[in-house]
Amino acid sequence: MGISFSQIILSTILFCLGYYFKARYEINQEEEIRNFKGTIQQMKEDHKEEVRVLKNKYSQLERAKDFLQRNFLEFQEKVKLDRFDLIVSKKNEAKTITKTLKQFL
Repeated sequence: MGISFSQIILSTILFCLGYYFKARYEINQEEEIRNFKGTIQQMKEDHKEEVRVLKNKYSQLERAKDFLQRNFLEFQEKVKLDRFDLIVSKKNEAKTITKTLKQFL
């Protein structure tokens, strides 16, 4: 009724196999964790690069917007000045017409 030698050896072998599989599982889990950390780090670096590129594009768009806005304001001022010049020239033209009419009379 005692424990036989073969039972002891069998239980020792099964215990060692269980411990081996448990150790392999934990090693695989650690490798998966390292892989995930590497993936997360790579995604963070990619995100930083995307943010840098988008900030660069945004600053270029801001500069282009400022340039176009400045050109528009300059054009608007030029149009106002041209209209005033046109009004002044029409007044001068009207004065010259009246002067010529007075000369004929």
